[in-house]
Amino acid sequence: MIKAAREIIVVADDSKIGKLSLHNVAPISSIHTLITGVETPEEKLKPFRDHGMTIYTV
Repeated sequence: MIKAAREIIVVADDSKIGKLSLHNVAPISSIHTLITGVETPEEKLKPFRDHGMTIYTV
């Protein structure tokens, strides 16, 4: 599905940002937009911004 999509949007709360997992769904370079909570610290969002990702905090 990711290969067929025009835009990849990830929705994740603060507890998921910056964590390692046993499973890899997609590389960070394939994500266009991240939606997360306002409680997510900016230092956790910096790697995503550095990759040119659009970030919305709600």
